[in-house]
Amino acid sequence: MTTGNPVALSIDVGGTKIAVALVHADGTLLSKRQVPTPRTTDGEEIFASLAAAVASLHESAVGVDVVGVGLGCAGPVELRSGTVRR
Repeated sequence: MTTGNPVALSIDVGGTKIAVALVHADGTLLSKRQVPTPRTTDGEEIFASLAAAVASLHESAVGVDVVGVGLGCAGPVELRSGTVRR
């Protein structure tokens, strides 16, 4: 995939799914992937699922330059500890 516009990586970590997408600055969706959110409190396992989804998306993104990342997650984030509360 080759683009002439800036592309952002969009990440949504939800209670049931982790969704990732590549989006043009004009809002056009280029590619997306989705995996189930692991049923665990182990942050390493959740991050591994997120990394696998992004890696899968990256395989389809030949020639794309990601200029930004947006991340959303379910629940309030405790900034000091880096954890998401339920």
